[in-house]
Amino acid sequence: QGTGRFDKVAFLGSQRWAFNYLTENDTPTGVPPLKTTVNVWEKTGLTYHQIVSQVETFINFTKV
Repeated sequence: QGTGRFDKVAFLGSQRWAFNYLTENDTPTGVPPLKTTVNVWEKTGLTYHQIVSQVETFINFTKV
């Protein structure tokens, strides 16, 4: 088990997504994707539109 602080968390049924956008002073939480428990997305160096696109793709790819 791991813990971390996230910018946003989304829920749909039994699915959970945790999102972090890392800035220069941030470090990754170190929490790996836990498959059926929570899906973790952590990225850095993206534009707003890249974040929106990647988050949308990530959620759609991991939905059951």
